[in-house]
Amino acid sequence: MKNLNVIILVVLSVVLFSCSKDDEETKEFDGSIKSIENFFSPEVLTAMRNLGFTFNTGANPPIINGSYLITPMISQSSSVPNDVIGTVYADALLKFSNQLNEKLIVDYESIQGTSTQVGVNSFISGIDNKFSVFLKVNTTLDGNTSVMAIAYSGTLTTNGIENVQYVLIMLDDNGDPKNNLIENNTGRLFVDKDGISVKQ
Repeated sequence: MKNLNVIILVVLSVVLFSCSKDDEETKEFDGSIKSIENFFSPEVLTAMRNLGFTFNTGANPPIINGSYLITPMISQSSSVPNDVIGTVYADALLKFSNQLNEKLIVDYESIQGTSTQVGVNSFISGIDNKFSVFLKVNTTLDGNTSVMAIAYSGTLTTNGIENVQYVLIMLDDNGDPKNNLIENNTGRLFVDKDGISVKQ
């Protein structure tokens, strides 16, 4: 039952969050692995690395403004017990806008099934045509609010984003009173099975 509910959380729940930061916090992010670690934590970075997530560091990421469709979206790795690798999830439409490389921030929206995620001033790093985006997510399911770390990585091309990765790690399940969330410091890594998320 827990695995089913987690799928509902990722695919069907309505999620609204903001990653707004004041100017002082924004200046601390310089696109280095250390600044990513400071934004999340060493434990979260280790959890993401163990899932196979690629961190594209650097202070000159490509301008990724636009919409991109991840289809088919499948799970590639997981630290959640009894997960089935290769499970197909609902297509995800990613929208990036208002990127400012002077502050290494970008606005983000994702529409996946009936789920919508919105992030303002999300951090972005990278160099040349490779990039990564980092956010923290507040999610409510069945009256319980949890906090997750999510990140995207990929390579920008004229056709879209190649080899996109989407990783989520549970930061705080707030005790998970209904026992329907994944455990803290566990998570999943998703990819676009055909290797290209076409620009819409």
